[in-house]
Amino acid sequence: MDDALRSVKAEVWARRFSNPKEQWAAGYLPMYALRSASEFFEWRDEALGAEEVEGRSWLTSAYREFLSGLHDYRVPAVIIPRDIPPIAVARIFERVNKSGMTLGAFDLMVAKSFTAGFNLRTLWEGARRERPLLKAFLQDDGLPILNVIALRQRAEIRQSAVLELPGSAIRDGWDDAVEHFDAALRAAVGHFGILDPSWLPYRPILVVLAALDYEFSVQIESDLLTKWYWATVLGRRYDVASNTRAVADFQSLARGEDPIERPPLLIREVLLEATRRQQGTLHRAFLTVLGSRVRRRTAETANFEDADGLTAESLYVRDPDGDLDPPLHLRSLSFVLSTGKSDQWAVVERDQQFLPPDFDDAEEFLEYRLERLAEFASEKVGARVRVLTQEQLDGGAR
Repeated sequence: MDDALRSVKAEVWARRFSNPKEQWAAGYLPMYALRSASEFFEWRDEALGAEEVEGRSWLTSAYREFLSGLHDYRVPAVIIPRDIPPIAVARIFERVNKSGMTLGAFDLMVAKSFTAGFNLRTLWEGARRERPLLKAFLQDDGLPILNVIALRQRAEIRQSAVLELPGSAIRDGWDDAVEHFDAALRAAVGHFGILDPSWLPYRPILVVLAALDYEFSVQIESDLLTKWYWATVLGRRYDVASNTRAVADFQSLARGEDPIERPPLLIREVLLEATRRQQGTLHRAFLTVLGSRVRRRTAETANFEDADGLTAESLYVRDPDGDLDPPLHLRSLSFVLSTGKSDQWAVVERDQQFLPPDFDDAEEFLEYRLERLAEFASEKVGARVRVLTQEQLDGGAR
């Protein structure tokens, strides 16, 4: 039956299939003829004359064996009071649909903002086609775009704030939010070295950048934004209370104020043990350090294509003889950028010396890399950034 279903535009139906005889001749049985048994047989009698015995018999048999089951079919439904909070509707929505198509907050807002002339899902698909960075970084999730609207209108980026937005706010703010989010992504790639979506340390960073782009162009390098980004990712500021901190940072930065109270503190043991799965924020932050040093093909703001073929590779591989410390090959600080188009390391600016000099000892190289990272961080945040051991940190605390 699924394969047999067809849709016909109303005007075409009225013009070409206005009566049962025309419908039968075209091979159509309208759904409205199946509201009840009496309506079906009335339609059958009008569509076929009494002399068309074979056709009448076939229709009668099809109705009794298959189509009449529609009258007994019951569609399960959850009846929700009109005054239930949107966040509760979202939870019900997600739980009911766990066994079917996954539906989330964005799908709720598609329904909430829908009008005859506005379909959020269609607009989102169009934005992804027209803006490659949106597709690369957000995939099919348009919720971060709505987070930008919520941040500017309600000073909040939690899902609950998005769900409380009226449909009119989505309709009025969507186009601008898409444009500013695209600008934020260009800044993320061009200024902060986020050359791959998997390198993004924190998702709220993009929402903050997009919301700030309404006030000033984030694609123009700014000492204030530079300090904020590097202090945030190297200092792991969003590991806790990320939504609250992101909102406060946006409000400060929008006023031209510095939200960073102190430079980040780098802990040696944490840095050396950071991997994609353990201390992942630092792992990704260090990749963006490397990415920010890649020499661009042009002096203009980087396009996403600049990252084509770049991957993060470890300088070390697991030693089959066990001579290397087991976690060494996974340490973030042993990573460099390489390009899939050749066996050469990607070109980085030599003044930062993130590519290794000729060191025979791995630990010596890692110490060297720690020093370069501290120098890089100090330059970006405009204050001395130190690398301390956990013992030094605990001693200082006492």
